[in-house]
Amino acid sequence: VLLHAARGGPVAAASAMGSTADDDADAEAARLAVKKYASFLSTVLEPQIRALESKQSVITEEIDGYRDLRAKVAAAKEEAAAAAAPDAPAAAPPRLETLIDFGENCFVEAVVEDASTLIVSMGLAAAKGVDEGLFCELTLDEAVAFAVAREALLRETLDRTIDQLITIAKDKRKVEDLLAQLRATLQ
Repeated sequence: VLLHAARGGPVAAASAMGSTADDDADAEAARLAVKKYASFLSTVLEPQIRALESKQSVITEEIDGYRDLRAKVAAAKEEAAAAAAPDAPAAAPPRLETLIDFGENCFVEAVVEDASTLIVSMGLAAAKGVDEGLFCELTLDEAVAFAVAREALLRETLDRTIDQLITIAKDKRKVEDLLAQLRATLQ
C-alpha cells in the first residue's frame, strides 16, 4: 500500500476523488444559482418591466388626450371667431365636435353646440382604466391652462417611468448575462 501510495496510486486517487466531489458541489451550486437567477428574472424583473411598460402606455395615452383637448379647444375658438359676424355685439359660443368613449373602445360622435365651458377630468381616476375620478367644469381658457399643466406633470411622470424602465432593463440584461455564464460553466 505504501509503495502504491508512493507511486501516486491511492493518494492521487483520493485527491482526485476530493476534486470530483468539489467539482460536483460547484456544479450543484451553479445549477442552484441558475435556478434562482432564472426565477428572479421571471418572477421579479419581467413583471416589473411589463408593469412599467403598461404604465408608460397609460401615461402616453393621457398626454395625448390632453394634447387633443388643447387642439379641439383651439379649433372651437377659431370656428366661433370665424362664425361671428363682424358687426355682432357678442361672438357666438364655440361649437365642439368630438368622439365620446362609451367603454371598451366603443366611440360615438358628439357635437356640443355651446362649448363655452367643458367638463374636464382632473386625472384622479378611481381605478386603473376607469375614468371615474374628479371632474370640473372649466371655461375654455381654464381647460387649456389645466391641460398644459397636467401635460407637464404627466411628462415628468413619464420621464421617471422611462428611467425606471431603463434601470430594470439593464438589471435584466445583467442577470441574463450572468445566467449565460453560469450555464456555460455547466456544460
